[in-house]
Amino acid sequence: MAINFTLTERPSLDAARDPMGRSWVGWDCNRTDEELWEQNRGIWNLRSNVVDDEEFATLSFDGVIQVVARITGLEQVAVPESKSGYKTALKGEVLPLGDSVRDALVGTTVPPVRNPVQYLAKERETVREATEELIRRSVLLTYNPASWSWEPGIHAQLIASTASGLRVKDRWSTGNTVHKIRPGDRAFLLQQGVGIRGIIASGLVGSRVFQAEHWNDSGDEANYALIEWDTVLDEQHALLHEDLLALTPGFGWTPNSSGTELKAPHAQTVERAWSLHAGKLQSTPPGTPGRGQSWSDDPVKRKLAEDHGQKMLERHYIDRGWAVQDTRIGNPYDAVATKGTATLYLEAKATQTTGNKVLVTPNEVRFARDNRGQCIIGIVSDILFNPDGSLDDSSGRLRIFDWTAHETELKATGFTWTPSDPPIA
Repeated sequence: MAINFTLTERPSLDAARDPMGRSWVGWDCNRTDEELWEQNRGIWNLRSNVVDDEEFATLSFDGVIQVVARITGLEQVAVPESKSGYKTALKGEVLPLGDSVRDALVGTTVPPVRNPVQYLAKERETVREATEELIRRSVLLTYNPASWSWEPGIHAQLIASTASGLRVKDRWSTGNTVHKIRPGDRAFLLQQGVGIRGIIASGLVGSRVFQAEHWNDSGDEANYALIEWDTVLDEQHALLHEDLLALTPGFGWTPNSSGTELKAPHAQTVERAWSLHAGKLQSTPPGTPGRGQSWSDDPVKRKLAEDHGQKMLERHYIDRGWAVQDTRIGNPYDAVATKGTATLYLEAKATQTTGNKVLVTPNEVRFARDNRGQCIIGIVSDILFNPDGSLDDSSGRLRIFDWTAHETELKATGFTWTPSDPPIA
């Protein structure tokens, strides 16, 4: 029914030597399902009749299926060093959260094997049973730093990644709750214990509940679900326990373990309060001098701004005779500009603020340092939206900088970059 590719932690590749021109493969929790599929759909030794025999392809990491795609065809990739002279890459359509097949398979475990390619003999009935209507819920996941805490630096990286607009893939214990948590449910992470108490993160449940080795290293198993965090805050910025009590009279904010359902109307109240709370913390009021990049709570507006910024940067180089290719998917840069023998890697940053500071990711920093002299950042600031929510195409001020990621320009908590040199255009 499905062919599974087992991924390891992301290794880097030389794009000039890789037959598919990839700069990386493997697992990266900061990447979308579409990006992970594009980087890992090839190159494999596959049976010639795989499309006839298999309907779906899956990507697994840490023993659990993470991504599902419907196979649409094969692509032969020239690999001179192989016996046949080529290997195979799959073509496919990534199934989104909410698709019954995707939600039935993501979160299920795969048997450990040495071969990274394995054919899964899952019964089709498993998928058919998943076509029942799913009721979306809001659930509380719990976190007590006294019992378990993120590894050093991981929490800071989650804060930085989600602040820059990324969704970060993770898994979290669901306590004794097994059947009530479904893909697409809203999840809030509630910090408990003797110190600061309150909500410090939110995301979407990405799978049904599955069993894996217990987080306390006891040798037992625990229940988990895959999570995609969209906002993670430092505990000092938590939506505090006392505020939650005032917002939702009658609801107990001391659950014994993860999995407690937050029912309506409390769910809607908390969602609004959290969105306002996190939004205030991650942006600065308009008119504040020196304010940095502000990320809209509205993903539609954020995408409009990103596309607008990329278009302005690309147009700048096209108008000057450069050939520009959009490379946003799967690369730590947004576009490649070429003219003759010259190559530039372009990174576009878009913001509604004055753009004195912008958020950059660790991958972008590493690439800029490895390719000094070839990387450019274009900051498109002062973007405006119309009252109906559409973007004002006439707005936006483009400034272009050499992007070398100097230590003096980077603030490690979120990699905020302040240009030290004047614009070059």
